[in-house]
Amino acid sequence: MPVMKKTLCLGFFALWLNPISLGAQCAPVSARICESGDDTTQVWVNGSYLGSKDYCNLSSGCSPDSLCFPVPLGKLPGPQVCIAVETTNVNPVMVFSSWELEVDCAGNKPFVVNSENPAESGISLDWDPAGGSSCGLGHFPPVDGQGNNWTDLAYNPASNPFTLTGEAVTANTWSCARIMNAFTGAVIPYISYAAGAAGSGPTSACGVLYWRQIAKLPVWIYASPPTAVFTSTPTFASTPPPTPIPRLTATFIPLPFFTFTPIPIPRPTRTPTPFPPPRLFQVPTPTRRLKLKPTPTFVWATPTPTWTYLPLPAWTPSPPPPRRKPTPIPAWLPTLVKAQAVVFQTPPVEIYVTFGDGPGRYQLEVVDAKGNPLEVIFDKKIVGAGDDWAAWDGKDGRGHDAPPGQYFVIFYKDGKPLRSISVYKSGAGH
Repeated sequence: MPVMKKTLCLGFFALWLNPISLGAQCAPVSARICESGDDTTQVWVNGSYLGSKDYCNLSSGCSPDSLCFPVPLGKLPGPQVCIAVETTNVNPVMVFSSWELEVDCAGNKPFVVNSENPAESGISLDWDPAGGSSCGLGHFPPVDGQGNNWTDLAYNPASNPFTLTGEAVTANTWSCARIMNAFTGAVIPYISYAAGAAGSGPTSACGVLYWRQIAKLPVWIYASPPTAVFTSTPTFASTPPPTPIPRLTATFIPLPFFTFTPIPIPRPTRTPTPFPPPRLFQVPTPTRRLKLKPTPTFVWATPTPTWTYLPLPAWTPSPPPPRRKPTPIPAWLPTLVKAQAVVFQTPPVEIYVTFGDGPGRYQLEVVDAKGNPLEVIFDKKIVGAGDDWAAWDGKDGRGHDAPPGQYFVIFYKDGKPLRSISVYKSGAGH
């Protein structure tokens, strides 16, 4: 499976969503960072590695709360901070991400800085269209003259590669979870180097995106340790006065920089054996005629017997069974491929799927005869042409067995219905 890296340096600039945070003071209690992108994301703060998060697919039941992890206060000494984020896409089509740093201040609302408004935050990007996936290693932003990496706070190259300002993504990202602004509660939009957020190279599978931004932190106020109070006690003149206990001063020591290189894990592939859909054949009703054997009549006066033939009884054909009225097709249903109609009695029913409409996210949804949705039985992002199997267990979205009757399977690409087939679930004896 090709691998595409989208690496971001979120060296934050001052984007203050809480107006009273500008120049304000904060007694930090806890801090965390939340990030959502396409796919696996790793985060560093001031050169220290914090961890990674995978692509959060809402249709698979992923919760946006799982996209956050804590930041030790010792990694935010102030007055400025640089946060680096690297996003790797294992099945690429688009390149995008969003993030937010949240610091809880004692007795105040959270101090927040995020990627919500690139025009105001001064986000700068470096886009490499020749890196990632099968396009090669590409190029990382070079170190500066003092040997500082582009993720470091002191990075200052002679020729700055970060020239793009970034744009809010307008492409369809309906399956990816989004993070919320902790101060306003609004959804933080995705940002990319262009509004379409499309990659480059074959099947849009290449491209590396780097972010860099510097953020100014508020003045931290740390609680001072309690001061010992001594009361006078009558003592002998020879007893020396007690020696006060010295106070300890907290010192923050930056952790060493670690480099993490993800190793792609090969995914097993399965080539399904095509299985033709079942067919219905009309079996003709056999026609029977009643024919009686002749009964001999003997005449004793004549030696030669005389045969008498009885007439055949009148035959009345059985009436044909009543024909099932066709189910009306909902008006909004896309093109119905009648040649691929499926009839089954015992679930599950398997449907063979091919992807000849180009790369994108494909989805198969079962609806009833009135067009009411029952269940999504296939949901995958496809890069190239191929095939796969989808199965319906004959149940509705609440897990109940669907009654016998007419159903439709709608074939979507990137949220747009392309075609549909008819699926008839028969009962016992049908």
